[in-house]
Amino acid sequence: MILCRRCDRELEICEVTAEWLRGRCAHCDKVYRFAPAVAEELPMPCPKGVSLIEDGACPRLVWRWFAWPALYLVFLCLFWNAVVHYAVWRIYEESGQLFFVWAVPHGWLAIGLIYASLAYLLNRTSIGLTPERLRVSHGPIPWWRDRSLNAGDIVNVRAETTFKGRRGGMNYYIYHVTAVLEDGGEVRLLRIHDRRYAIYFKQQLESWLDLTPDRSRSRAA
Repeated sequence: MILCRRCDRELEICEVTAEWLRGRCAHCDKVYRFAPAVAEELPMPCPKGVSLIEDGACPRLVWRWFAWPALYLVFLCLFWNAVVHYAVWRIYEESGQLFFVWAVPHGWLAIGLIYASLAYLLNRTSIGLTPERLRVSHGPIPWWRDRSLNAGDIVNVRAETTFKGRRGGMNYYIYHVTAVLEDGGEVRLLRIHDRRYAIYFKQQLESWLDLTPDRSRSRAA
């Protein structure tokens, strides 16, 4: 818990990145900025679009992919498909034949955009734990990176940050939730664009698997 220096009230976490954590006091509206390492020491509130389903010994997290920026992909998909269809029709009208060398790659790109648009509109990620297995799955549109691990083999869970370059004058990062196994192997469970989600999933998995720092070290030793 972080308290406001003015009114001694608990701060609301409003932004978490690889470079800082921002908290705001709902009482006096004062905004504070902290080092990014502070974020993993605080209980992260459940992010938007994530549902925690407590089902006895089989808890589950369901993360809905849809966010308003996904609509930009839908508009791009519609625009690109309209351009491709019009171009193919014009070429066929003028020459009486289709130029497959030109049309095929653009057609595959159009199909890829349709597939990605449907996935970001409809898909959910399910993270479920049973007494034996930890499973990460994506659907209903088939997507890669499904995972299934023996729960007893996991000795640690990390929220990792990867710098991907600069976009629009700002640093751009990708975040991964990674399981560390008893044999020293590592498995990336999730790839995320928002650090709040990565830390929240990490903390939930640590709680489910009872991975306190002392226990993680003793199992890894």
